[in-house]
Amino acid sequence: MPINTQLGIGDESVYGTAVTVNRFFPFASESIARETGRVQTKGRRTGQRVDRLDGRTPYTIGAAGSVEMPLYGRGSGIWLKYLLGSIATTGPVDTAYTHTATVGPMSSSFTAQVNRPFGAAGATNQPFTWSGGKVAKWELSCEAEGELTLKADLVFADESTVTSLATASYAANAECLTWVQAKATIATVDIPVTKWTVACDNKLKTDRLFLRENTRRREPVEEDHREITVELECDWDDLSHYTRFASATQAGLTGEIIVTAKSITTIGVSTIPGLAINLPAVSFDEVGANVDGPGVMAQKIKGLAVDAGSGAITMAYVSADATP
Repeated sequence: MPINTQLGIGDESVYGTAVTVNRFFPFASESIARETGRVQTKGRRTGQRVDRLDGRTPYTIGAAGSVEMPLYGRGSGIWLKYLLGSIATTGPVDTAYTHTATVGPMSSSFTAQVNRPFGAAGATNQPFTWSGGKVAKWELSCEAEGELTLKADLVFADESTVTSLATASYAANAECLTWVQAKATIATVDIPVTKWTVACDNKLKTDRLFLRENTRRREPVEEDHREITVELECDWDDLSHYTRFASATQAGLTGEIIVTAKSITTIGVSTIPGLAINLPAVSFDEVGANVDGPGVMAQKIKGLAVDAGSGAITMAYVSADATP
């Protein structure tokens, strides 16, 4: 990765109207690329055996791709709004604020900028800037000896290579959220897991292309129910989770799952920054273990977060940040 690369975003007030990015994040990788198309005429001329250049019309739809980054105890809360749709802040309590995201309208958009410097030494900056950013799909995961990682699939309305590179600044005293203070619970019982993953398909319609003298995609909108899934990997200790999966009743089929990851330094007296994902009702759709050679038996627990009237699906980010 080039030493001078950077990733920043800025909250848009109007979809697709680019703003100067002002929030910056350490990141592992990105794969954002311009989305283009070509209209090739079906007309043929006598003797023609190869497509003609003057029968080819290029156009741009926007841009799309993914980013992967660790989350921190400061500075990462803004992403929750783009992941779920709505966010509200409470506090301070013990000098800490809680920013709670819930499933809401996917109306917020952002401008993103990545520096892709030229040359082997990466000494010449080349920023790429995209407006109209939305999160189409995302995955949060934490595993033993690892950090909390966000993988997000993004879509944008437009791309620019002439916008000036913003000056990066990062949240101070920001520690990674890791497995050291992470855990998972099922129906309030702590479950020792080797990895937890929560993923979401926001069900955005991203191919909104219209004949309007503008080939860029119109703002993506929701077209179906949100699909939020969870997967836990743990030892094969008993049949408690398998019994839920095998249940013939709706009530027996579900259970609450809460997963967390935190940093290690407290805020105030005793509050530890971190992220907690609460899925009040999960339909256990795949549970089991198989004998596959020597080694400790392990099971995977997979389920779909559903609305059972028992509470809202939330992601609570506890931080010293007064705003997400």
